[in-house]
Amino acid sequence: MAKAPSNLKIKDKTSIDALVTGMLAAASVEVLVGFTEDTEARKDDEITNAALGFIHDQGEPAANIPQREFMRPGIQAAQSRIQAEFRKIGQAVANGGGADVVEKGLHRVGSIAAASIKAKIADGIPPPLADSTLRSRGRAKQEGAIQERNRRRAMKGKSPLAQALGNIGGMSNTKPLEVTGQLRNAVTYAVRSKKKG
Repeated sequence: MAKAPSNLKIKDKTSIDALVTGMLAAASVEVLVGFTEDTEARKDDEITNAALGFIHDQGEPAANIPQREFMRPGIQAAQSRIQAEFRKIGQAVANGGGADVVEKGLHRVGSIAAASIKAKIADGIPPPLADSTLRSRGRAKQEGAIQERNRRRAMKGKSPLAQALGNIGGMSNTKPLEVTGQLRNAVTYAVRSKKKG
């Protein structure tokens, strides 16, 4: 027979009712992290942030776009903090917390996950930008792209190791997925009732 956790004490029927209410509340809502309808639109663009995010996160070989995964690694980077928040939610429910406690906890979880994904994008995701992308950005007068092109030109003829190390350093001049910051800034979360079925 399973033993109840030692820190869970049922005092009376009211405590049982509160526990059941809290458990039902926890089971009926979810937190989703990514791009919501109100953050999908981009300025002067037909493609949405959600579509653009998917293309870059998964890669699109036919369009010569390498995979630059940021969603899962971003969430994984915050996994211990997210798990700690879920433990707090569970403990609060066990202590009689209801739907409001669950919802507030899920908002904390969503905020942590979204911030971690944004930080992953801001850190720069390999591989470095292609020379053709740098030329395009340079024509658009993006200073970082011009600096990176000049740095790469200076590396030509150097040893393969020096070139490889140079590419790592180049991430600071012009980072993939960071042209305008629209994609990074659009990452958010939503707490909602679970859909049935």
